[in-house]
Amino acid sequence: MEEKNLNSNKSISIIVPFYNSEKFLLTFLKSFKSLNKEDMDIELILVDNGSTDKSKDILDVFIKNNPKLNIKYFYYNEKADSYASRNFAVRQANNKVLAFTDSDCILEKDWLDNICVNVRESVVVAGNIEIQIVDKYNIWEIFDSIAHLNNEKMSKSKRVATANLAVLKDDFYKVGYFKELFSGGDHEWSMRADKIGLNIKYVDNVKVLHPSRKSFSEILKKDKRVAYGEGVNYRLSRNSFIVLVLRYFVKIFKISTNIRYSKELKKRDINLKNILEFNRKFMKIRMCQFKSAIYGYKGVDSRKLNIS
Repeated sequence: MEEKNLNSNKSISIIVPFYNSEKFLLTFLKSFKSLNKEDMDIELILVDNGSTDKSKDILDVFIKNNPKLNIKYFYYNEKADSYASRNFAVRQANNKVLAFTDSDCILEKDWLDNICVNVRESVVVAGNIEIQIVDKYNIWEIFDSIAHLNNEKMSKSKRVATANLAVLKDDFYKVGYFKELFSGGDHEWSMRADKIGLNIKYVDNVKVLHPSRKSFSEILKKDKRVAYGEGVNYRLSRNSFIVLVLRYFVKIFKISTNIRYSKELKKRDINLKNILEFNRKFMKIRMCQFKSAIYGYKGVDSRKLNIS
């Protein structure tokens, strides 16, 4: 019985939305190529959410040079939203397991093998997303590794990231499609999964590598995107605009958060001058999040805000 279940789990649709990903796409595709095996039925579904760079050209060349790989490309531009793109991809998926990741990730060679072993009925596999730090003294790389994409930590509160998530397609449909929030749709979906009785299971050896954000501007864009998504969620859920505003206003002056991150930076041997610089710019991040949450609630076009 277990063997039958394992074999069925070797039918996997890998879902990857992307937007202007020319910097990372080829590296991702090479990592995908390295994990293909004859005993698995694998399809890679790539959904282009309106790219304006050379991503499609890179993909076309790769597909031409690797005709045996089952890669399916779709252009989806109805909505500037990675979760709308993922929902579109799910509708195209033919296989029994859905494995979600991102175009800037690198898939470990045993990624699919370990998904096969761990995914089963009523289980959502939340894999390890390892942030790759290049400069151990770069405060923004360190902050990124502490604050973002920690599936092990997030799984304890039943919120996990689609940068590394796998689930049986039948179970996905029991939970329903991602809420199209622009950002944070994975957290909302996994909390719904938990509410209907699915087990959110963190698995360390289901691992992908993710490049760190290396500058203040990259971190700012990420955190503005998250706040924008929460604003959208408040609007769609018909929650109070005043509560949203108060929540993000209070965050600006929540000194305990600054202290916590400062302690983490100090543990990593960051000097006092750079810690003070971090705190000064972190205040700006909080103020920009405040504005972005309001923009999300009001439905301002995300691409006009340059946070896509």
